[in-house]
Amino acid sequence: MIKNRKTVYLVLFFLLLISYIVLKESALPILIVGYLFILSMFIFNDMKKDLFSLSSLFLIHYSIYLLNIPIKQLKDSYSVRWYILAMDRSLGTKIMLVCGLVTLMAFIFGSNIEPKKRFDFSFIKKKKIYCDIKNFFLSFICKYHRILNIRVFAYFLTFVGTIFFLIGIHKMGGLTYLFSKYVWNSEKVAEVGIMTTGIQIAYAGIIISFYIFLNEKKFSIKNILKWPIPYVFIFLSGIKFIQGGRIQVLMACISLVLIFNYEYRKIKLKHILILGVIGVMLLGYIGYYRDYKTLIPSDFKTMIKYMMGGSGGLEYFLNSYTNFTTMHVINSTKISYLWGASILDGFIFLIPRFLLPNKGDMLFITKKVNELSAIEIISPVGGLNLAAQNLINGGVVFTALFMFIIGMLFMKLRSYSYKSINGTLLYSLIVPYLIVSFIRNPMYFTIKEIIQFCIVPYIIFLILKAGEHYKEKKCI
Repeated sequence: MIKNRKTVYLVLFFLLLISYIVLKESALPILIVGYLFILSMFIFNDMKKDLFSLSSLFLIHYSIYLLNIPIKQLKDSYSVRWYILAMDRSLGTKIMLVCGLVTLMAFIFGSNIEPKKRFDFSFIKKKKIYCDIKNFFLSFICKYHRILNIRVFAYFLTFVGTIFFLIGIHKMGGLTYLFSKYVWNSEKVAEVGIMTTGIQIAYAGIIISFYIFLNEKKFSIKNILKWPIPYVFIFLSGIKFIQGGRIQVLMACISLVLIFNYEYRKIKLKHILILGVIGVMLLGYIGYYRDYKTLIPSDFKTMIKYMMGGSGGLEYFLNSYTNFTTMHVINSTKISYLWGASILDGFIFLIPRFLLPNKGDMLFITKKVNELSAIEIISPVGGLNLAAQNLINGGVVFTALFMFIIGMLFMKLRSYSYKSINGTLLYSLIVPYLIVSFIRNPMYFTIKEIIQFCIVPYIIFLILKAGEHYKEKKCI
């Protein structure tokens, strides 16, 4: 028996690669089984340490998008109207190799590497100017501690976010839009931005409040009922339900569950499974509600189908199809790759629209997708999943390099969450974006969202927290 797990991964990968070289498209079932076997080995080992491991959750959701069509192609009778490329087993086999096995191996090996040398910032901390600036800010925070503290900051985010969210709804059409049951007006880009940004700011405040709550009080029904934040969360989530939205609510719920798990009580596997089933059913019901525009179904069979996972079927199919269209264009046309330029899009997208109204047209990935769509419609529903973006950036070479780096970054984030006093807050804020938005949307969305709604609030939280410690030391 080979004890080195990485050696096992490598041996399996090369055997699967040989099967592809020899059998071509006939190797599809072998590649799928091999991929699932390696994935299962990694997840089983990873989740023994942490049931909410970012790496495992990321790979599970990524694999759902990846495998949607290739698994269906195993049936000889598989056919689908309009989406002709979805029946091309040759494409499916290449996707399983590049977007599947290469991606999985690169990510696994990246997640097992930790740089031995760490940059030492101690020499900066010894500088007089650093100490003077630090003491100035901490003294200022200490002086106005009644306003500049973590509790007020969390409430401030919640309040401001709620106001922006309601303003956005008003600009989108008020009650008419609210009861539209998910009528998306893509022409009102600024209004949509105000609305979605508002609720994300509010949810960031709610998540930080919950983190503070669990660190300051004993979790109990009595304390929850006396606390105003749950009512704000129910209000915002209720509005999103009426309007037919669900992604932001789902992501906020994931963060709250993570904080509960890490800061109060470990959630058992059976409870995670129960939460998962309830979550899928609720998401399915909202999908039914916004598609059929009714709370009380006339066709219970269709509603049950939605609630049992059918709601996400089209989403996963069409975004899985994006892999096929992208691979087809790359195979049939000599194209120039972006080589990571789409990562810069995240920083361009951070610029407010009043400063850069046409920023969407300036993005590297937008220009490239428009170019490729002249050959084949790359993204039927507007989403551009991670696998397709890696292909557009640099094919198999970029895919392997990028996923290796992502594996390292995920490992570093996980390590930070363990070692830092408030690391679980940052981890809980970021994880939903990485396992939902990062996989499904153009990465500039995720980069912008993580900076705006995770990193910046977390840094401010740390500064205000440092001010509290400074005040306590002064009192001593």
